[in-house]
Amino acid sequence: MKTLYSTLGLDPDASAEQIRGAFVSARTRRMQQENTQPNAQPKRSAEQIERDVRDWQAVEQAHSTLSNEASRRLYDAKLAKLGVRVAPASDFDEAPSGVAALMTGRNLLIAGVLVLLLGGGYLVQQSNAKAERARAQVALEKAQEAEKKRLDEEEVRAAQQAKADRQSGLDRINSQARQDQRERERDASQANRAGRQSAFNEQVQEYRQNRDVAVQQSQADRAAREREISAQATAERDAQAAQDRAAAQRQALRETCMQRYNRPDC
Repeated sequence: MKTLYSTLGLDPDASAEQIRGAFVSARTRRMQQENTQPNAQPKRSAEQIERDVRDWQAVEQAHSTLSNEASRRLYDAKLAKLGVRVAPASDFDEAPSGVAALMTGRNLLIAGVLVLLLGGGYLVQQSNAKAERARAQVALEKAQEAEKKRLDEEEVRAAQQAKADRQSGLDRINSQARQDQRERERDASQANRAGRQSAFNEQVQEYRQNRDVAVQQSQADRAAREREISAQATAERDAQAAQDRAAAQRQALRETCMQRYNRPDC
């Protein structure tokens, strides 16, 4: 069961001195933690700071209740009803032996001074507790402000990232469109080049065919001329041979006439 005693780390039968000692130890630990250099402390979230503030307020509440005899009696009575063992009421009532006899004259003055000192200590303690709560509240507000600033910065970064992502998407789309356009232009260029190559090939083929026809015609004409020249030469040789035969025959006739008739013609 969570009680004010367990908040201070004490048993329900703890003495007033133990209660004060537990509170002083808790306050010392808190002051040491707050006085630590910021760079040496681990970064705490707003939830952690708020939880620390609540824990310290619980410690203050426990000390405030248990350090006052009347409020502690009431609290112990509630615990007793719940079956929790607490310090007997006599622990608060009985006084050391001989106190009644000594509470006279100078002793009363000393007692008054002690009461004033204890009251002043209580006021100082309450003032320190109030200052602690104020510092805790300031720390909580600073932590909340820092958390809000962090969330705002994250929101701004998220918006910037979303904008960058959209721009990147548009850039990719534009880049893909330009690449597609270049591919279409390249395909069209290749098609035009293929068409021109096909037309050129057809022209080359036609030229070659015309050249072959011209060569064949030239060869045929040359063969015809050669045949004509050969026939003409043959005819001239035949004519010359005929003339030679005719001259030989005339010569033979003149020789015969000279032999027979002693004249060149008969």
